[in-house]
Amino acid sequence: MTNITNRLSSKERIKRWILDPLLGRGTPPRGWTEEAMFADYLAALGHFPDHVLEQAARQVRLEHVKPSWPFAGDYLKVCRKIHGTDQAPATRADEILERSSKAHEYVTRRMLADDAKIYTRAARCHALDLVRLWLFDRACTSIKAGEEPHVHAVDLETQISVWEATWAAVKPREQEQEIIPPGGSFGERAKIIIEKTEVARELEP
Repeated sequence: MTNITNRLSSKERIKRWILDPLLGRGTPPRGWTEEAMFADYLAALGHFPDHVLEQAARQVRLEHVKPSWPFAGDYLKVCRKIHGTDQAPATRADEILERSSKAHEYVTRRMLADDAKIYTRAARCHALDLVRLWLFDRACTSIKAGEEPHVHAVDLETQISVWEATWAAVKPREQEQEIIPPGGSFGERAKIIIEKTEVARELEP
């Protein structure tokens, strides 16, 4: 089996040892797609040999307690321990992981700012994932340029207005969802109940 797996590409090996065993075991963290998770796995773990990936994947799955998938950094720590720190992949993987984490934190803060105003508007037009991914992409672009993650309010307003208009065009006005803050301020409780819809979700992964 070693000779066969050694002939596989990095993408095929990460899919075989990391991604495929996760299928049926939870879902990607909130705001992440399967494609985005795979890209991080590939960047961080693609240089490790098969036996390291196989052992690390098994260990991470056994120790992981959250219903969402482990981040690439969880696998990276175990792979390095198994393989040896002196033979770890180049620091580019660390930079990618740090950038992704920083962008993800920015998206969460931006969605909850001003009593979760952006979250509320995105929820009303069923565009939560679209808004998160749009913010995440632009935050990563800022970080790559050596800047702090930032999206101009005008740009965000324009984009959300487009999604709101799209939703209004395909859904009757009387079917718009009612967003109710549980027990008071959005900022105080940091939770949102979306009534009369099947898209009610937790804010955190």
